[in-house]
Amino acid sequence: MTWGERAALEGLLTAMKPALSIEIAIAPGGSLGRIAAHSDEVHSVARSAAGSDLLALRQVQFHTGDIHQRLPALLQRLARAGRNVDFVLVDGDHSTPGVRQDVSDLLASPAIADTVILLHETMNEHVRRGIEQAGVLGFPKVAEFNLDAIPGGLCTEGDGRGQLGGGLGIIKVDARRAAYGTPPPSPTQALSAYAVLTALREDLLADDQGLDRERVLEWCQSRSQLLAELRQLRDERDRLARRLGEAERVRATLTTSTSWKVTRPLREVAAALRGGR
Repeated sequence: MTWGERAALEGLLTAMKPALSIEIAIAPGGSLGRIAAHSDEVHSVARSAAGSDLLALRQVQFHTGDIHQRLPALLQRLARAGRNVDFVLVDGDHSTPGVRQDVSDLLASPAIADTVILLHETMNEHVRRGIEQAGVLGFPKVAEFNLDAIPGGLCTEGDGRGQLGGGLGIIKVDARRAAYGTPPPSPTQALSAYAVLTALREDLLADDQGLDRERVLEWCQSRSQLLAELRQLRDERDRLARRLGEAERVRATLTTSTSWKVTRPLREVAAALRGGR
């Protein structure tokens, strides 16, 4: 993790003080030590075994092997015990199918009810695509979703030139909100950092002498205008929906009134006469 990502992780854990946490990783590392420092109980789900320094952490239980088998089994056991996971760091399989399965397994579990899920490498194209394919906003218990809580970056030189990486995303789960029918959050603003960096990368790879910043600025302005127009259309849609609802209520009131029922034979006769013309 970058220094900024480490600071964000440390600040979040300091504020939360989770009772029960999970880290999903290829191999347990420095982040596990920080999670353990702030949590009462931690479960490490990793493909590789931990080093001796991490094995000495008494509050950590290790689940080593196939992540996509170990994680569902752990979640099922926690759910059966009626337990809630407070914090999860997802930093394991960075392939699109792997990330999709990890996020889907988490959100489908009853043990993820009042939970903050931190997602690492959200600027990586494969990781980001996996999160998007998991259909996060399709789960009513998702209260907040931001793929770019801490934006990643674009490598502009060296072997990694043109590659996107890093970044932290957040999913806030609150199962109680589903009872109130609250609409899901909009992901529109969460996509902006990725879209801008993608445009920058296109210019970087197209022009070996540097970034075409004027083109990127023009693109951003055009996108802002489109978003403003989209908001206006949404407002108009909501206004028309309210008017339609009011009209439906008036119609329902009229058609159930005594006068409407009494005059029904007259309306039928009038309709028959119009039809016979």
